[in-house]
Amino acid sequence: MDDVLDVGSFCAVFLLLLLMLVLHSSLAPAPGVRIELPEVPPMPRPTSIAPELVVAIDQNGLIYFEHQVIGEKQLRDKLADRVAASKHPVQLVLMADENVRQGEVLRLATLAKRSGISEVIMAVRQPLFPTRPESQGTQ
Repeated sequence: MDDVLDVGSFCAVFLLLLLMLVLHSSLAPAPGVRIELPEVPPMPRPTSIAPELVVAIDQNGLIYFEHQVIGEKQLRDKLADRVAASKHPVQLVLMADENVRQGEVLRLATLAKRSGISEVIMAVRQPLFPTRPESQGTQ
């Protein structure tokens, strides 16, 4: 008796596995809040040993601190508590969706400064394909 492998059964199993993988990946939503940061050319980031706190604001204007939705008054209180508990000046990284109005971003930056934050850093994303720098002196 010849031991011949049936290619059809392997293809059927492979097709079923592929189908399950595709269905499972499309049905599972990505965890977290989607924030589209503005895209800017790369810039040197300030180097500091100061502790950083992160605040995010999504396109709907919801503010997030420590992975929780928070109101402005509670945020001001928590930031002031963190500044008081720190031995070093505290920096705030503000992750604002690119569709958020500039006034809301400035209001949050002002709130942070009034809470004792030493510096507010705006989070941005670098372009996926950076443009080549123009060569100076080309002929």
